[in-house]
Amino acid sequence: MTRFIFLISCLFILLSCNSSDDEAPTSNPAVLIGTNLMINGVSGTTALTYDNNILTGFTEVFNASGSMSDREIQLEATNGVITRYTESYIDQGSGFTCYIILNFSYDDLNRIDAITGEGDCPLNIYTIEYINDTVVFDSPLPNEDKVVKMNQDGRIVYYEYKNLILDMEYENGNLISKTRNSSRTINYSYDSKVNPYRTDAFLNFGKIQEYIKIMKGTNVLMEDLDDYRNVNNLVSRTSTHSDLGIDDLSYSYEYHSNNLPDKRFRSVGNGVTQYLYE
Repeated sequence: MTRFIFLISCLFILLSCNSSDDEAPTSNPAVLIGTNLMINGVSGTTALTYDNNILTGFTEVFNASGSMSDREIQLEATNGVITRYTESYIDQGSGFTCYIILNFSYDDLNRIDAITGEGDCPLNIYTIEYINDTVVFDSPLPNEDKVVKMNQDGRIVYYEYKNLILDMEYENGNLISKTRNSSRTINYSYDSKVNPYRTDAFLNFGKIQEYIKIMKGTNVLMEDLDDYRNVNNLVSRTSTHSDLGIDDLSYSYEYHSNNLPDKRFRSVGNGVTQYLYE
């Protein structure tokens, strides 16, 4: 049993990593450098930066009825793993700002064995135990522990928190279902084209997202679409029970000749996402 102490941001910009390197990303014929988004009157842009085929940062800017917000993340990597994470967030409408730096070191199994942080956002302390395929998130607060199991690709297959259990199922590298307490299920379907985020450059960042979702909690785990790690592009999301609080979604795509999506059209909110490539 290995026990690690993690410093975690209350704003959910928290990071960790799984040890498995078995996940094989798709070799994309073009590099995604950003997106343009328009949905329900909200416009947004995302810009991605790389160095030696490793994601080093991205910037998001959103404009909702003239109220601007932007987030910038910078990543530094050593030997192919993220060792430093810097994030700043500004909401010009509310005046809220946040800045944080997190530093990571890894053990011989490529798991984070130390993390330190600084910034102007409060930090909570968690103890992480690795027990075979189980990761236990020990909280200093009573009744706040979480238990997670992951598959060989480092993707969540089981999540337990208080009286709630989530089971996740994958097929051909895609998330196909989430089931809450063995009775309420969300189902996902996909196209047969290439997911532009499924690349070597996003591989380590995609693994980190698994831990971010755990720290954000149950609602985020239920809502998340796992965009960074699925092999193909999401076509639909449907839920068996309305009390899950998850809206049904459907997407259609326009594709480049290289099988990468050019535009994604969302059925709800008349949303359009344009993918930008280098």
